[in-house]
Amino acid sequence: MQCAQRHRQQYISSMGSRKKISNRSSSIAENVSEMNRLVLAFGIVCLLQGLSAAPRPEYGLTVSIKNSDRISAVGDAVSGILDDISGITLATLTAAYDKYDSTLSAVSDLIIDIDNIAQPILSTYSDLVEDENGDVEAAFAPFLTAIDGALGYITGADVAAYIATFTANGYPGIVDQLNDEGNRLLGGLNALKSAAITVKGKISAALLAAENDANVPTAILNANLKLADMYAFLTAANNLKAFLPLLTYILETVNEHLQEGDDYITGLQSMLNEGTGEATTDYQDELDEVIGEIEGTVTSGFENIYDAYFAIYSSFGMLDLSSATDFTALDTTVSSFVSAFDAAINIDNLDVSLAAAFDTIGAGLASLISDLSTTEDAVDNELVQLLVDTLIGNLEYGEYCYNKYKDLVENLLTEGLDGGWECVDKEYQRLKHLEGTLILILELLAFDYEFMEDELSVCDSIAGDLDNLNDCVTQLNTFYTDLLSATSDKRDLLYDLAEGEAEASKNRLLICFELVFIDTSVTQVAAITSGLTECAENGPNGSD
Repeated sequence: MQCAQRHRQQYISSMGSRKKISNRSSSIAENVSEMNRLVLAFGIVCLLQGLSAAPRPEYGLTVSIKNSDRISAVGDAVSGILDDISGITLATLTAAYDKYDSTLSAVSDLIIDIDNIAQPILSTYSDLVEDENGDVEAAFAPFLTAIDGALGYITGADVAAYIATFTANGYPGIVDQLNDEGNRLLGGLNALKSAAITVKGKISAALLAAENDANVPTAILNANLKLADMYAFLTAANNLKAFLPLLTYILETVNEHLQEGDDYITGLQSMLNEGTGEATTDYQDELDEVIGEIEGTVTSGFENIYDAYFAIYSSFGMLDLSSATDFTALDTTVSSFVSAFDAAINIDNLDVSLAAAFDTIGAGLASLISDLSTTEDAVDNELVQLLVDTLIGNLEYGEYCYNKYKDLVENLLTEGLDGGWECVDKEYQRLKHLEGTLILILELLAFDYEFMEDELSVCDSIAGDLDNLNDCVTQLNTFYTDLLSATSDKRDLLYDLAEGEAEASKNRLLICFELVFIDTSVTQVAAITSGLTECAENGPNGSD
């Protein structure tokens, strides 16, 4: 502070003198430039004076070495950075994506290794500054050995194995960053080692000049160990410390991206699982609505026909036709119309068959959707893998491109279910048309009994004329026998048509859903894959 005040006063005095001799037309820019140069010069002087103050520790001597306390302070700062690295909360991965799992394992091991390699350098330096036994070589040896250990680790098999893992996973961004940081750390460690060896040599020379007296006189020490030597040592330590936060950033970024990508995969899978079940239910509810209407129309239609024939047969029993020769045959024929539409005799079985046919529509659709949605999990989807790999492995544009395309990929994997509604809506209209067709058949069936009571009444009106009565009853029985066959055929036709259309409806739906799936899983996937690849290569300036 005194240095700053003194030099500030000198600067003001200097500026005052300069103002007296300067040309009044000097520009403000020139004064500012002059001020910056003077401040820089005074700052350097203050720094050098500060570096030469308050010597403390020893380095194998019983006298203090200038600046060693400042290097110790650097060590304390490095220790804090190492705590930050060791304190990284590792991602919790649940998506079972092999590349992410192996990358996280490598990152976890690397964090442990960093602490194991760096801590010996810190601890041996602490021992060095406390050593006063007069053996300089022995005092420096552990510290230099620890540095060599770190150098060997960076260029050794363990780091090479991590690099190989990241390379195999297709993450060149991590590889490039670690290689760049590794080269900086190698340079920093070598500089620290070189500076330490220089200081060691100068202290050894001072010790020799003092005839191996650990209490080296200040004059001899200063003559051999210059302030510049210790400043170089301090600079090397400071530079090495300055390199470490980047390592923290690299590891934290990789870890955060692993968590982000894993969360995306698991979230997508959960959405697909829930969406598939909900969509299938919604599809079936929509189809069940019209199918229920069809089944209700058929059931009520046949009930009406049955009631009509039952009423006819009841009226037939009231007529005076029993004296006719073919009365029994006619009675059997008329009652057969009733039986043809009797639920217990015919209709219930036909309804069961019809319901089963319509059930195949929903069952077939549910089965197809299940097959399409479980063909591969989100974690196995190639586009999803490309997306999350781009996030972690692309050095320049990975995070940008991931955020640009992640919602599009999510939309794409759900568009198949959304697109399925077009298929369902089309089929709903077709089934409504079927319902209308079945109503027409029911109306045709009604024509068969429309005048039956009147026809039977004609025979009843001539009951007193036995010959004509016999002829009337015989003719009606013949006509009704043929009509019964045609009526039964139309009844069966209605069921056959409904069941056949149910099968056709199911297959039309399956074809439509398959085509929707092909469009989303092939055509659109190819387009997004191309765009994502282009983005990863050229970033915001790409043509994607």
